[in-house]
Amino acid sequence: LEGHTQRARDAEQELEVAQREAHSARKQLSICKSKVDQCNKLSEELDAARNEANQLGNDNRSLQAQLAALRQELSSARAQMVARPQAEDVGALRRDLEGTMDRLYKCNQQKGALKEQLAAKQQEADVLRRELAAA
Repeated sequence: LEGHTQRARDAEQELEVAQREAHSARKQLSICKSKVDQCNKLSEELDAARNEANQLGNDNRSLQAQLAALRQELSSARAQMVARPQAEDVGALRRDLEGTMDRLYKCNQQKGALKEQLAAKQQEADVLRRELAAA
């Protein structure tokens, strides 16, 4: 009987040790699950950061293309400015244009006077035709 009692005590002690180890293992498992959850969350955050980095890269390429286009426009505008006449040339061109406009105005006045003379001559011709027809 004493041998069975001793084995029962030994079994109880082993059971207690096993229960402590199981409790410890459950704690470790809980800690591991928590760490896995943290890793999953960090993985999601990393994926989001990668996506954002890719989008920023795309935005950067787009902005660089726009910048290149603006630089080209600026270069073209500078070339046009260089090709434009200087202020002295503009003044000379303005004087030439004003002279041309004056000549055009005088030509139009002469044209108007000639039209009036032509109308008068046509009236004279009409009078002469009627007189000729009447004679």
